[in-house]
Amino acid sequence: MSLADPARILTCFALSHPSASVRTGTWSHGSDGQRDWNKNERPKLRPARYDTFEAEAFKSLRSLLRRAIRLGDLDLIGRVATASANLNERFLPKPGLRALQEIASRCGAFGVQVAHSGTVVGLMFDPRGPETSQKIDRAISALGAADFQFRIFNA
Repeated sequence: MSLADPARILTCFALSHPSASVRTGTWSHGSDGQRDWNKNERPKLRPARYDTFEAEAFKSLRSLLRRAIRLGDLDLIGRVATASANLNERFLPKPGLRALQEIASRCGAFGVQVAHSGTVVGLMFDPRGPETSQKIDRAISALGAADFQFRIFNA
């Protein structure tokens, strides 16, 4: 099975209970003149054709994700999600992703997740962690200050 085949499910991960608070939304980063993802602008997608390095990296990430889920390790889940987002940038760049990752780091999110086929990104927070609501408030302020336009959805 190849990662180049977009119609196949490679791994299905099941959780018995939610272990993270993901704040997700459509967004744009208006000040840099890049694509405005909030206007239902979805680029025509070609199937991603991962090279050997990327395919092996995704294989390792799936293994790490299985381990993170088994151990309940939210930090590792966040690192896997963020690494996956970075790998997908070659195929569907997200304007402002680096700035979003910096905000996530500064505000105590444990990771950044992206839709590999669309315009959804999210900051991942531990709902049981100390000061989670304050971290989310700081992230919202930082996103606004960095000229991100966003909507928030709780998952």
